[in-house]
Formats: sequence, C-alpha cells, structure tokens
Amino acid sequence: RWALATGICGSVRVNRVSIELETERVRYHETLRTLRFATEPQVVYLAFMLLRAMETEDIIRIIEGVRYRLPPERIGAMLARS
Repeated sequence: RWALATGICGSVRVNRVSIELETERVRYHETLRTLRFATEPQVVYLAFMLLRAMETEDIIRIIEGVRYRLPPERIGAMLARS
C-alpha cells in the first residue's frame, strides 16, 4: 500500500502525471471511436457527452497553461487530444 501511495514500485519511480495523461488519451480515442462507429443512439449520445466533458477539460488546461505562462509545447502535452 505504501508503494502505491508514494508512486514507488521497487527501484522504479512511477510518474503519475504521465500515467494519468496516457490513460486519458486512450479514453479519448476509444470514446471517439465509439462515437464514430456506434449504431445505437444511446451509445452515441453518451460518447458525445463524454467527449464534450473531455474537450472542456482540455480548454481549462489551455487557459491554466496560458495563465501560468507555460510554453505551448508543454500545454499541448497536457491535452487529451494530443
């Protein structure tokens, strides 16, 4: 439990930020795929709403990045869409 809380697994330090961003990217692309290929209206609607929420989070990240004067490359790396 301590290893998970501190992000240390053996001698390798796990970078939580990159894991969370990569998970979000996978979720974004899978949801986009679902939106494009789903045939049931309920599934399409749910995928659309999930993508809308992810896009809103990306807009917030862009605004915060500009606010804290981060370089555009770093802001782009934090987006789910990249």
